[in-house]
Amino acid sequence: MLSTTLRASQRRSYATVSSVNVAAINRGQPTSSVSVIVKAGTRYESKPGVAHCLKNFAFKDTAKRSALRSMRETELFGGVLSSSLSREHLTLTADFLPGNEAYFVDLLVSQLTSTRFARHEFVETVAPSVKEDATAAYNDPAVLALELAHGIAFRNGLGAGLFASVSNAVTVSDVKEYASKVYSKDNVAIVGTGVDEALLKKLVEEHFAEHAVSGGGGPSASTKSSYFGGETRVAPSPEAHFHGPHTVFIGYGAATPSSELAILAAYLDPTASLKWGQSTSPLSSVLSSGTSIKSVYLPYSDATLAGVLIQSSSVAEVKKAGEAVANAVKAVRNGSLEGEAFQTALAKARFKAASALEERGVLADSVGGKLLSGGDATVESLNTSMEKIDRSSFTKSVSTLLGSKPTLVIEFTFSSTTSEVNVQPEPEPEPTPPPLPAIPFASFSPPPSHDSDRNETYQASEQPASPSVSTKSPQPTSVEQEDGTVISRPPLIYTHLIRHSPGFTVLDNVYLLNGTLYIVNPASQTALPETRMMISSGAKLQSPDPEREPTEQNMQVITMETAKNLFGESATRIDGNSFICYDPIELFNHYYHFAAEIFFTIWRTYSSLDPHITEQGTTSLPPPKRFLAPHIPANGWRDYAKMNQYVLRGAFPSMVFEFDSTWQDRAKTGRPFVFDRIVLQDRAAASRGWDDTDQWEKIHIFADKIESDSNVLSWWEPVRRNVVAFSGGDVVRKATGAPKDIVITYVTRQEWGRRMLKPADHERLVVGLKGLHEKYGWEVNIVKMENMRRDQQIALAARSTILMGVHGNGLTSLIWMTPGASSTVLEFFAIEAFAYDFMYPAKMLGIKHYGFWNNVTWSWPEPGFPRKPDYPQHRGQPAGFQGNDIPIDADAVIKLCVERLIPRTL
Repeated sequence: MLSTTLRASQRRSYATVSSVNVAAINRGQPTSSVSVIVKAGTRYESKPGVAHCLKNFAFKDTAKRSALRSMRETELFGGVLSSSLSREHLTLTADFLPGNEAYFVDLLVSQLTSTRFARHEFVETVAPSVKEDATAAYNDPAVLALELAHGIAFRNGLGAGLFASVSNAVTVSDVKEYASKVYSKDNVAIVGTGVDEALLKKLVEEHFAEHAVSGGGGPSASTKSSYFGGETRVAPSPEAHFHGPHTVFIGYGAATPSSELAILAAYLDPTASLKWGQSTSPLSSVLSSGTSIKSVYLPYSDATLAGVLIQSSSVAEVKKAGEAVANAVKAVRNGSLEGEAFQTALAKARFKAASALEERGVLADSVGGKLLSGGDATVESLNTSMEKIDRSSFTKSVSTLLGSKPTLVIEFTFSSTTSEVNVQPEPEPEPTPPPLPAIPFASFSPPPSHDSDRNETYQASEQPASPSVSTKSPQPTSVEQEDGTVISRPPLIYTHLIRHSPGFTVLDNVYLLNGTLYIVNPASQTALPETRMMISSGAKLQSPDPEREPTEQNMQVITMETAKNLFGESATRIDGNSFICYDPIELFNHYYHFAAEIFFTIWRTYSSLDPHITEQGTTSLPPPKRFLAPHIPANGWRDYAKMNQYVLRGAFPSMVFEFDSTWQDRAKTGRPFVFDRIVLQDRAAASRGWDDTDQWEKIHIFADKIESDSNVLSWWEPVRRNVVAFSGGDVVRKATGAPKDIVITYVTRQEWGRRMLKPADHERLVVGLKGLHEKYGWEVNIVKMENMRRDQQIALAARSTILMGVHGNGLTSLIWMTPGASSTVLEFFAIEAFAYDFMYPAKMLGIKHYGFWNNVTWSWPEPGFPRKPDYPQHRGQPAGFQGNDIPIDADAVIKLCVERLIPRTL
């Protein structure tokens, strides 16, 4: 057997020296290497990006050598130093000529024991190199696809990204603290190749005895890997640096090491064994010029991710290859991989595993990982496990694995050389119509005259201000700059709590210093809510709860005395109203989650300050001056359909958007700022308010519960009317009573690829709706949102009396519907499936919402509504939730439409 021969051809020993795991492999290589394998990969990091920074801190100044000296001496010995990072290990390696083992073992050990972590090295070398790494990675479609795939597949632990964010928030203190935990003897393995085993053991023992190790016993334990799967679609903004190919990753995973997925990956690999030849892979037939199909297999100590990475400049070719992958996987799941085809795939997988061991880095990482974890999930052991697999056991295991939810990443890029991009296709522009009249910001009427100087002065009183009457203070201090500009620096005053519900808070006079929000709390003010009910750490949504808890870096409540010690006697003013969303990135680049959750609820909070918003959308509230997202990169909020930016530009044309880089820019000034007023939204903080009495675990519940003098249903009208007017639509649905003024819109997903109706049911529904038009004269629209321009989508929704469709992004348009007695949303689900996403916005707007399970319908708060205590699947949906054969009783839908429209007036 190949693996047996391989093991017999090498000399290897394992030993524990001074509590350090040591392995030596000597095949008589002409060069030698020593690698330090540290259990410090990104799955263990204490703060996102800290492992990446620690990797880039390799071979800097130590107590024994400067970085320059290490480099010059390495060159003198003809050596090469390198560092690498994986999700499980940080590896420091020295490659050199035999005979120089003593020097390089000493150099490597000193990196663990006496790195200085100098601030100037971090600022001048480490941080810039981390930014360059991250920028290059996030502008490489293939790398980005695999990063996203890990996050979707595993969420926590292995789901952590390999790269820090471009606007890295890690400090040198964070790196030093992390190093103190991971650079401990029992968390390190030293692997030598081409090195005498006795010599390596002796040198390791000597140098670890010479250098004291003060490690903290290893990193925090990583969450045991679980495989989830899921889907994301990404379309970078036009400002993105890269214009690479369209990229799709289709993969499957397991929460255990899986030799079966290695065989599957080998089977799908279209790489030919002979140059210019054709592989026996089922994907080889769809390879074309300009298209790349690569098999991916990524084993870890307790999990596996495998799949196919497709890249092409043509959307059609990507779709063609994707369909081929789906068909091949389906066939394997059904047991079609047998006979010679199975033996070929098995042999290819075993050869890949064995040949990988010829690479020194792979071999060192494999052996080091085995020493550290004691597990069998290494490239070396994989070949052994595959020897025991036969066709029967393979089919049984892989059928189970492929029955789980796949991991799908779709990246569409924009390039001047690519005309086929059609993620959310928009028809060719029609002839330019006559220009629309300028859209005034009329729905936001000026505040009363007594408040006209709100943006110039402050209130000195220590009592909380009335939310409906702005406060004033002594004239601010003005600081004239050398260029003649004047910066307002008012004297310090207290912060006032105006509104609060878990996750939603309105505060006046909030200070900002070094990226931290400060509340200067007067003793006379009513007790403040806990900071954890206002803000979180900004960690990913799927992070463990302790990681999402806020720290003093996020928010602090201080006294005026402390404020003066921190800020001095004044702070630089940030005028007007500022919306601050403290959420992480996961849900920003999705139309529904951004427009109908984040933006929708933060406006609901702000609107509570005006109890007299009229049905015409008139309000005394000034529009927000800025929208701040401290954890979101500038390109991270745009959705693939480009709706998010369209909506916000239409709602608030003059509003400024600020993201993580701007937040860090202010922090790096080291100067204090003070916001006039902030409306703070944080999803994690809202989740802490949920209890067993809450029927809907959606952030809407707390935005809707926020204290207000009046809960008028017209609270959304200022925004809705601005966006509809911006799109060229009618802000008020016609209500003459004429049949033509009744508009029914069916948003179909029949070509979307998931969550689709049974074809026959869809056809019956279309026929039934057309029958309503013929019988009553009502306007009926059967639309695919992906084929409509953005303005058309919004304008049609504003005219629609009834909006219906399968649960999906297209129903987000309900937030542009005109409220009225007949306004209705009909949402179709797979039987026993349910999600609260569209029910709650409809409820908050006074629009009647009905859910359908085929011929069963229900609506809040009527009997039969799926309430949380009676509905265990509200989190984990039944298998058919994403399916393409969702049933719907067309007769039941038509009947409900008639019941909603006939007895009512508009």
